[in-house]
Amino acid sequence: MDIDRARERFARRLWLRWPDEFDGPQGLNRFEQMLRPYLRGSCGVSVAVTRPDYTGRLNLADTWSVRASRELLDKLTALVGRDGWYLVYGPRNDVRGEETSSWR
Repeated sequence: MDIDRARERFARRLWLRWPDEFDGPQGLNRFEQMLRPYLRGSCGVSVAVTRPDYTGRLNLADTWSVRASRELLDKLTALVGRDGWYLVYGPRNDVRGEETSSWR
């Protein structure tokens, strides 16, 4: 098994630092368009939003689960930088360590 297949198989959650470009209806549409080719995967998606007047974290519904493919991760890196996303690995039924980032 190569690293790309291992990532797709074992990634449990994709955390994304929500970019300003996704704020508002047009941004949400852009987000959906970006994820659409990768939907129906086994990797849940969560977003962390930080703005001057609020912060929040949101786990998206399972219908937003993606395949954590290299192509998707390359697109995310181009949008938010390599420090703008991270993957959590392990069994999906193991919720320990779900948030293991310094984003807190």
